[in-house]
Amino acid sequence: MNDDLTKHASFVGMVYDQTLPVREPLCAAFQVDGDTVVTTAHALILYRELLPALRLRFPTSGKEYSVRSISFHPDLDLKELTARAKQALAAPYPALPLQQNNVAILKLQEASGDVSEEIAREVVYSFERFQPTRDGGLAGSLSELELPLVLQTITNARKEGTLSLMDERFRTIGQIYCQGGKIKQVFYRGLLNESAFYQIINHRLAGFFHFATDEVPDWSAGAEISRPPDMLLIEALRRMDELEKLTAIVGGPSSLFSKRQEQPNYDILPPDCRDACRIVWPFIDGGTPLGSLWQLCGLDDFAIYSTLQELIKTRQISYYEAPFVRESEKRPMQLGLDTPLSPNDMVTALWVEDASMAPLLRRGVLLGSAKDQNPSHVVHNIGLPEEASGCPVFKDGSVIGMHCGAISKDAQVQDSAALGQMIWIESVVQCLRNAGEGELVKKLTATDISKPGTAKLAGIREVVRIQCPKCGRSSMELANFCKGCGQRLIDELEPKGKKRPSARASQTRMPAARASQLRLPAAGVVGAPAVVVQPAPLPIISSLLTTALVMGLTWAGAQALPKPNVIPNMGLSFPDIPRVRVEMLEWVSDAAAPTCQRHKSPNNEVFSGNEKFSLEVTADTPSYVYCLYRGNSGSVALIYPVIEAQDQLLEKGKSINIALGGEASQDEKGKAFQAFTFDKTAGTERFIFVASSQKARFLNDQSIYEPFVKHALDLLSTDDYIDGVETNVDKLGPRFFADPGTSRVGLSGLMGDSVYLRLMELKHKATQ
Repeated sequence: MNDDLTKHASFVGMVYDQTLPVREPLCAAFQVDGDTVVTTAHALILYRELLPALRLRFPTSGKEYSVRSISFHPDLDLKELTARAKQALAAPYPALPLQQNNVAILKLQEASGDVSEEIAREVVYSFERFQPTRDGGLAGSLSELELPLVLQTITNARKEGTLSLMDERFRTIGQIYCQGGKIKQVFYRGLLNESAFYQIINHRLAGFFHFATDEVPDWSAGAEISRPPDMLLIEALRRMDELEKLTAIVGGPSSLFSKRQEQPNYDILPPDCRDACRIVWPFIDGGTPLGSLWQLCGLDDFAIYSTLQELIKTRQISYYEAPFVRESEKRPMQLGLDTPLSPNDMVTALWVEDASMAPLLRRGVLLGSAKDQNPSHVVHNIGLPEEASGCPVFKDGSVIGMHCGAISKDAQVQDSAALGQMIWIESVVQCLRNAGEGELVKKLTATDISKPGTAKLAGIREVVRIQCPKCGRSSMELANFCKGCGQRLIDELEPKGKKRPSARASQTRMPAARASQLRLPAAGVVGAPAVVVQPAPLPIISSLLTTALVMGLTWAGAQALPKPNVIPNMGLSFPDIPRVRVEMLEWVSDAAAPTCQRHKSPNNEVFSGNEKFSLEVTADTPSYVYCLYRGNSGSVALIYPVIEAQDQLLEKGKSINIALGGEASQDEKGKAFQAFTFDKTAGTERFIFVASSQKARFLNDQSIYEPFVKHALDLLSTDDYIDGVETNVDKLGPRFFADPGTSRVGLSGLMGDSVYLRLMELKHKATQ
């Protein structure tokens, strides 16, 4: 993974609490000037009055600095963030890294030796004060009373309640719910149930524990564990012993691996590790050390190590050596304030592992803004461990944002892609300017933005599309639930208190019924295309097309699911934003030169039959675009693309002009163009536009034209919405599409299997 971005590795450091016995990073940070670094506010908010406890280490140089001062984004609500950070000490709070304006500026100074005992005591005392008052119950230190013994005591007494596991700073990092002598559910830093339990035992936690009796837990890890506690402990200890043997084969926590082939060969792997291989494979890219994989994969170390062992034995992966970066003359990283951002943009995160001093690069794509009207908070699919929060994200060689943290997935969709949030670089610029660094901002941005609000760009305005793993729908908005089938997409972003909020659904707009139905017509045969808007029967489904967007369903007890915005039994949904826009361009002759007349909704017109026209398709989402035609005679043809060179991804904002048949004409600028012409008989011509996330097979197999058009028209006959419909490859028919491993949009099929269909019908009269 040699990449020019590794030259910036000396700018990236890690922030630590120096008073802890084991040095674990609180977050990452990147240097923008000699004594100025940028990081996330949520990781350090509770250290605001404890700055002497902090150290910032730059692994590539080995230099350490203490923190002289800290300043926060001017619009950051410090009181609210502090309160939520304290809440996160007592219970997992996935939304903490996703706070608005989550930016902090640190001023550094030379480290003055070890932290004094007085400072260490003050830190311990402060974090004890931050803790909420706990009811009486079993409590103690895991360094004095081992966890297996604590669990045996609770289960043998058949106690019902939650055992909270805390680190040395009293932060709750795991929870175990027990009932009737059994371990029912387990959560540990993103892992769930058996995997979480095995990892807890393997990590030999040395913090604290507290058991509180509860009839019902205030959190849920999905399905309950069925294995008896004794069997769980035996299996956990077996895995821990086996890990020592596996380490001799796959290496230690800093080991890196790269793929030797594009896709794994599952047939030569043992059956019991194939599922784990599917999960681990996307992260084998030389950018994630072995010791961090468990945070990203949802698997315990044993499952990961044993899977990698089999991949090494079958020569499907190999060890990767990270590039060595020498400490050299530093040149400030440019802040890409003027770099345009769009969904599907390729981006790269740079972070540095402290133990190996290796610069690590992970690539992914931007997915869109986290919320409507909030372009500064951007969702991406770069899988990064917790300690990488605060690292820079690059596009085209410039820093365009700072990674803040992962967006938690729901227990039921653990196979879905990793999602994270990035803050657009303008928020960093605002924070620097507020800290009196106006001249530094000019130097780093190469732009005179001494006054607020002078940036011309605004992050990403398009709201993220999240692919539902259940029904395949790509829902707009960062909603907890799929609008199509009600599947929860991500975990709740609010604190998990004892009392769960009631489920509330907000109803989205229902498209109004149209007098005529919009369908996507198939591409026409050369020389005889005709487009007619044929009135379609309005089915009674208009009364069923109510969308419910659930924003606050509970962990496990919510009974009311959102009403899906789907057409019953058809596997269709209405797009929030159409993937492509289609317009008819009619070339009207006059005495001077032909002029272009745009028909945005030609389905509602009846043409004379003498028109010359073409079709313009503009992508609102990067897509592979196809146009098939069914003529008045029933003949079917593919009219775009017609050659392999046209079968390429149409980028967002780009347009294509589809015109075949008829005589060559000239437009108003004297440029020759081809145009459609109607035949002389009255009728309706249908054009079906397809915008998909992976290539179709149309160019290579003409035999699929007829079945595809028939199936597409059957689906579109139910459409009462002028902007077309969305479905997915499975519903439409996988045989119509190419291998997804080589043709999907973005990394790992960013947009999933989504397919957008739109019908244009042109009705025309007979001519003499």
